[in-house]
Parts: sequence; C-alpha cells; structure tokens
Amino acid sequence: MARNRTQRGHATTGTPSTRPPTIDADDVYRLLADEQRRALLAVLLERDGEMTLDDLRSRLADRVSDERNAGIRLHHVHLPKLEDAGLLTYDPETHVVTPTETADAVRSLV
Repeated sequence: MARNRTQRGHATTGTPSTRPPTIDADDVYRLLADEQRRALLAVLLERDGEMTLDDLRSRLADRVSDERNAGIRLHHVHLPKLEDAGLLTYDPETHVVTPTETADAVRSLV
C-alpha cells in the first residue's frame, strides 16, 4: 500500500489509526529546550483542553522570564513550531489553541 504525506509531513497509509501520531525523541527535546515552549505546553496540558490565545498569554506571563517579548514570540515562533510538530493546533481566526494527543504523550517532560 502506498504511503501518503499529510499536511504536517507525517506518513499515513490512508486508513484511520487509533494510535496518536508519533514525534521523534530528538525533535521533542529540541522543542522543549526552550523555556517558553515548555511553559506553553504545561499550561495547555493543565487546562486539558482548548484555550484562547489571550488566556494562554496571561497564564504564561507568570511562568516565563522574558515577559517583554513573550507575546510576540508566542504567536510568531512557538505556536508555529509546536503546531508543525503536531503537538497543538492553532486557529488564527478564532485564536484558539488546542493540545493534541501527541502533546499528551510528552506530558511527563514538561
């Protein structure tokens, strides 16, 4: 059976799977090396569901050391990186951020 590529680059066989998508361990460690990305995932996973970008920003303000640029970096750097890795989804129209099953799989690391 030929493999297809999804939008995020994860290989699929065209049939639905009950297993969450996987992410390479090296990629996880690279992503989580950044303090703000760890805090972002921790906040999302504590909430155990979706949250607005504004709510996420306000909760992160207490957790990160560089508050001044945190909002800009969140929107332009961290959300896209974590979404590309399949750890969250972000809807730019509604400004809603949602963790994925893959994020739950790395919960113990954040």
